[in-house]
Amino acid sequence: MNKISEFKKADGHVYVEIYYDPEHHMVMDVWKGNFGTQENFRKGIMKAIEVIKFHGCRAWVGDLREMKGSFDSSNDWMFQTAVPQAKLYGLTRAAIIWPENVFSKLSAKDTMQKVGYLELRAFDKPEEAFKWVKADIQLAS
Repeated sequence: MNKISEFKKADGHVYVEIYYDPEHHMVMDVWKGNFGTQENFRKGIMKAIEVIKFHGCRAWVGDLREMKGSFDSSNDWMFQTAVPQAKLYGLTRAAIIWPENVFSKLSAKDTMQKVGYLELRAFDKPEEAFKWVKADIQLAS
């Protein structure tokens, strides 16, 4: 995987890293601790969508294991804006790696319930998520 970008809060703390896997045309966002504001959260998501558009990614893995905090107030935005854009650019399958933080997990569950127009699953382990998204890519090849 190639690191494309990272976003930092004002205090210098990296809250998300964005990766691209050229072999599988897959984007991955890895969340690190508290992202601070909903604007910060949305910046990370929009960067992942830019990667999907630029590289024609079919798969997206969101690694939320270390995420802290809720993104509930961005869930409608995710449902109405972000995910439809990603789908328009070719995304067919997305996986979430469950966060350990209870507030982040509740936000992720809410998003999953709302996004019924994209194949989306959650996993406890990264290797399970990668296996699932890569299976779709291999079927499409």
